[in-house]
Amino acid sequence: MNRKVSIRPDNMLIKRENNKSASLDEKMIFRMRQDLLIERFDDQVLLFNPEKNLPYVLNRVAAYVLMNTDGNKSQETIAENICAEFDVEFHQALEDIKSIYNDLIEKELIIGEEQYLQSAK
Repeated sequence: MNRKVSIRPDNMLIKRENNKSASLDEKMIFRMRQDLLIERFDDQVLLFNPEKNLPYVLNRVAAYVLMNTDGNKSQETIAENICAEFDVEFHQALEDIKSIYNDLIEKELIIGEEQYLQSAK
């Protein structure tokens, strides 16, 4: 699995160059924003955020994570699915998900689910 997660806004390639991912609670459940426009192209997905009027291109792995970010699946469940789909170790898949989620959160393409936020109080 490629460690460099590529999300491109406006033709500007953004990559996470190191193995560090911000502290992200593995129990947190996320969902994709409902207003995103999505188009698949071969191994990439084009997203358009109408609120910010910005396009993003996700590579195959980031797209797979985003499409499984439905507000129901845990990060661990998505990591297990990635292991089966991409033949990668669980720990590596979970680290990649954290990195991808950090990028998607920064770009405001996913949001945390209320059931986690309420149970954390």
